[in-house]
Formats: sequence, C-alpha cells, structure tokens
Amino acid sequence: MSELVEQGYVRAAEIVANAKSNFTSVFKTLAPDKQKGMNALYSFCRHSDDLSDSSEPIDRKREQLEEWTGSIRESLSGRGTSNPIVAALTDTVETFSIPHQYIFDLLRGVTGDLEPVSFETMTDLRAYSYLVASSVGLSCLHIWGFDSTDEAYLRPALDCGIAMQITNILRDVNEDFQRNRVYIPKEDWLDRGLDLNCQIEPFKDAPWKDLIHFECRRAQNLFHSALNLQKYLDPPGRKIFRGMIGRYWAILKKIRRDPAKILRKRIALSSFEKLKLNAQAILGFPALKIPKAS
Repeated sequence: MSELVEQGYVRAAEIVANAKSNFTSVFKTLAPDKQKGMNALYSFCRHSDDLSDSSEPIDRKREQLEEWTGSIRESLSGRGTSNPIVAALTDTVETFSIPHQYIFDLLRGVTGDLEPVSFETMTDLRAYSYLVASSVGLSCLHIWGFDSTDEAYLRPALDCGIAMQITNILRDVNEDFQRNRVYIPKEDWLDRGLDLNCQIEPFKDAPWKDLIHFECRRAQNLFHSALNLQKYLDPPGRKIFRGMIGRYWAILKKIRRDPAKILRKRIALSSFEKLKLNAQAILGFPALKIPKAS
C-alpha cells in the first residue's frame, strides 16, 4: 500500500470519527480492512455532499464538483491522484470490486442538487433516490460481502436506499424548503389539496399531517421489503445492516408519532438509543421486525 493511500485511510478515519451520522458508529462491527473501506466510501460521499451543499455560488459549486469528479475518474482509470481521500477510495473500489458506475451515479445525484429540486411523481423520486442513496448501499454490499449469484438481492437493496432517503427527506423537509428543494412528490401534495407555493407552517391542519403520514407509510413498506436483504449478506454484513436500518426505522417512527416536530427541530436519536440499537444489531436480539404498513 502506497504512502498516499495510507494517508487517505488515516484521513478518512478522522472524518468518520468527527461525523454525526446514522451510519458511522456501526462501522466498528466490521473487520479492520472492511472498516477502512467503509471509512473511505463515507468520506467520499461526505465530501461530495458538502460540495453540493456549500454556500458557494452555484457556478463555483458546479466547477468544484466537476473537478472532484474528474479527479476520481482519472484515479479509477489508473492515471493516479495526489488526493489522499481519492487514493483511499480507489484502493477500496479495487479491493472490493465495487462497480465504478455506483461511484459516478452518486456524483450525478449530488450534482443534480445544485439546481432547484422538485419531483412530479414517486417514479421521479425513486430515480433520484437510487442516485444519492441506493448506489451507496450497493457499494456497501461489496465491502460487507454478499451473495451476488441470486439477483433477487437487488430489489430489497434498492428499496433500502429509497426508504432511507425518504426518511432523510422527511427529517430535513423544513431545511430543504429554505434551499428551494421539494423532494416530496408533487402528486402527493396535490392529492391532498396542498399548494407547493404555500408556507410550510400549518401542521395542525389535517392535509399536512396526512401527507407526512402517507410518506411514512411508504417508507415503512420499503423498509419492510429491505429486510429481505439480510439473507444475502455475509454475517458481518448482517450486523451492520441491522444497525443502519434500525436507526433509520427509529427516526421514521419518531416522525410518524409527531409530524409537527420536524418543523421545530431535526429529529435525532439520543446517545442511549444509539447504543441500544448498536447492541441489538451486534447480538441480533431482538430480531429487527418492521411490519408492513396498512
């Protein structure tokens, strides 16, 4: 391993240690080489997202993302890099045979966030969620280890990413509105007589609550489907998968109980809740169950 790659893994571990994420604390359930791979993948995703969400002018952000994408493309094609994070990502992609397409799909997704976002239908949201979430999940599978001989793994893997993305959307709905991003499909708003141009305030009103509850049920059913992925994962992968999906499911339940809360603050889990979910994921007890929504 080159000195630059080693520097990249060290830097990635620092980024993960400083992150406040629903993902990172469960990386430690993996073997050291897989943990390093997850650190590198997370650091790549984090930097890509930060470039898209920065306060720079749009043209400058687009330029930075193009430069970042170009540096990754060159490194993955064997032309090398001077960026330690890119070097660590490239080593991870090669070590675990991650398809390059997944990396560039994520970059396409965050680049799309530079412009005002809105989706007409769930089909549109599903396509976007694949880019920014499911592509990352599919990359993770290659690090964790999974049975790729049965292509039936693909549906729950895709559904898992989409369910997590919907949960993120609900949790961040107020903040995204300030950025002119409306991720909840327009058809869902209009079905309830809601105007996309109105201020997002009257959560006491039935249509608002119905909208959020509807999206929660949709995400719940996708999580229910995603649980089928467990049987295709190697044992260490099942632990980290249960840890990740368990946290998102816990957040979604909090949103469902009190939709108005997402306008007051960002929904998060307490340290105790996180520790409890981690322990349950590692021990596999109690079994994670997510019922199908009625």
